[in-house]
Amino acid sequence: MTSGFEKIPFTQFKPDFRHLPHQIEVIGNGEVGGKGKGLLFVAIEMEKEGVLSDFPAQKIHIPKTQILTTEIFDRFQEANRLKGLYRKVDYEELKEIYAGAEFPQDIQDRFREILETMTYPLAIRSSSIMEDSLEHSFAGLYFTVFIANQGDLEKRLNEFMGAVKRVFVSTYNPSVYAYRKKHGLRSADDKMAILVQKMIGKTHDHFFFPLFSGVGFSRNFYPWNQRVQVQDGVIRLVYGLGTRAVGRNYARVFSLSNPQLRPEGSITRDIIRYSQEIFDALDLDTNELVSLPVKQMKNKDRNLYKIASILKDGSYLSNMYPMHLSDKDRIVVTFDPIIGSNHFMAFVDIIRDVLVRLETLFGIPVDIEFSVDFETNSDTGKEEGIFYLLQARPLGVREAHKKIEIPQIPRERVIVEASQPLGNGVKQNIHHIIYIATGKYLEANPYEVARKIGRLNQRMYKKPYILIGPGRWGSSNPQLGVPVRYGEISNASVIVEVASGRLTPELSYGTHFFGDMLSDEMFYIPVFPQKGDFINKNWLKSQKNYTRSNVVHLIEIPEGIQVIASGNEHRALIFTGSGSIEQDVPDKTRT
Repeated sequence: MTSGFEKIPFTQFKPDFRHLPHQIEVIGNGEVGGKGKGLLFVAIEMEKEGVLSDFPAQKIHIPKTQILTTEIFDRFQEANRLKGLYRKVDYEELKEIYAGAEFPQDIQDRFREILETMTYPLAIRSSSIMEDSLEHSFAGLYFTVFIANQGDLEKRLNEFMGAVKRVFVSTYNPSVYAYRKKHGLRSADDKMAILVQKMIGKTHDHFFFPLFSGVGFSRNFYPWNQRVQVQDGVIRLVYGLGTRAVGRNYARVFSLSNPQLRPEGSITRDIIRYSQEIFDALDLDTNELVSLPVKQMKNKDRNLYKIASILKDGSYLSNMYPMHLSDKDRIVVTFDPIIGSNHFMAFVDIIRDVLVRLETLFGIPVDIEFSVDFETNSDTGKEEGIFYLLQARPLGVREAHKKIEIPQIPRERVIVEASQPLGNGVKQNIHHIIYIATGKYLEANPYEVARKIGRLNQRMYKKPYILIGPGRWGSSNPQLGVPVRYGEISNASVIVEVASGRLTPELSYGTHFFGDMLSDEMFYIPVFPQKGDFINKNWLKSQKNYTRSNVVHLIEIPEGIQVIASGNEHRALIFTGSGSIEQDVPDKTRT
């Protein structure tokens, strides 16, 4: 434990551009932003005699990276008179203006030099200076753009500059604006640096992607089982690009101390239900990020068997052997072969070691993004799994976990009772609920519903509310839940997801959406009525609706609503009534 941020090594780090690690170059004299600072911090330490010095021996790499400092952002804005323009035009118009703006000629020449050496697919990643904060997440709010980087130099240059401009303008996107506003931060204080990284992966047909990607947290602040501890850490894995690891999509989630212990349980039908069926890749022909069925790669990705299983007789899962696949075999992306054994690579040992060492190095819990691909060793001729660290950043301040006891509440006052909450503590005297009626949602335009919620969210600034709706909030697929952006629900204090048919909550550990919820200390409460959870829909429907919509209900409760979530009891309660509840709830501490 530390008494303040001033004692955390990462906060004292200032990169010296004269002495850079071999795989990273810096363009400009400005700031490198949060992602840039984190990556430089790790890369420099890897080349020292210290806690990270033997990482290369464990087949851990940082991809070739060029960092465009905020000087490039400043000069681009100055040359095109863009400073402060975000205050005068809406975001859609701002995107068009940025797309049509030009970089100064000397910067274009520098970009050409970059592309003369980087002749492979590239990831253009945001690195805002506000991502440097230990107190505010900003995870997933800015943009990353993937480009094929193919063709002649001028074609690649135009493609590259377009991608950089898209990342620059994301500094002012509505979700970022809402997040800054909620935390009292000024948009004028934000600036954007950029990481230009070599994409990790191989080409399958004309699709480019790694075998798998993921995110890792050195601490699991929302353990889902009594056998899972905060200090164990949590990992989230997906086949293909990591865009699905940080979005609200199905993924393999596990604790490093109990890799086989799944949040969804061990029943085969539940494992299949929560397994990944769609993956993301870069289409090299169209230069677009695409989402494809995993089964499309059944006989095309020769390494798929290292992370997948086969459903046998419709009842049990078995290892996938590529030479013995039949047309009827169903592939299930379980990650069991890579998690349950060191046969292909010691993945669990490696990532556990990475997270422990990085937390020691940073002096504070961390989260990372990574990709893994298999490459042929030129000396042995054998394929080896290579772990690529894409970014590392501090998790920041978190509330300590203490024992919370659920009181006895008369049934008529209970709105929600659930058994799998994420969160631990008490929220009192909330006076508003935004409720989405499942049946009406299925009949409505889901994107119009999402925008309506966003407008209500703006009205609720500094008025905490409970958000209740079907399926997964923030899903990109409206058939799985309401497709809101984080900025459209940023003022919610509690998020409730209700299972109804195909609209099923997902415990999205490790996603950017989850990271923002965690940073804002929201409670997340999934409700599974079929498993014994309770939601009082009759009460919700009987309350006065302060909107004109029959889908989106704004409910006001003058006497107040209270929420209690107990990580120890694995239970949450939402009920009407005001007054204090005596609990051993701690003050914030710095980890």
